[in-house]
Amino acid sequence: MELAVFQLSQEIIHCLSPSGNTQTIVLDEGLATHFGMEYYAACGYTHYKITPPNYLNALGLVNHYYKLIRK
Repeated sequence: MELAVFQLSQEIIHCLSPSGNTQTIVLDEGLATHFGMEYYAACGYTHYKITPPNYLNALGLVNHYYKLIRK
């Protein structure tokens, strides 16, 4: 169930900016992963390990932008 919560919350973000194919923009992937982790935590789950390198890289960029915005 935990995996389904993360995956569904991530895919919802992709529905907001459909690309029409299997390729996604790095920013979209990062935002989707970030939201997936936030929603996962909001549901009471404690830890989800992101392993695909493209998700990790995209998430790292989004987290970097968030830090710049909050300064």
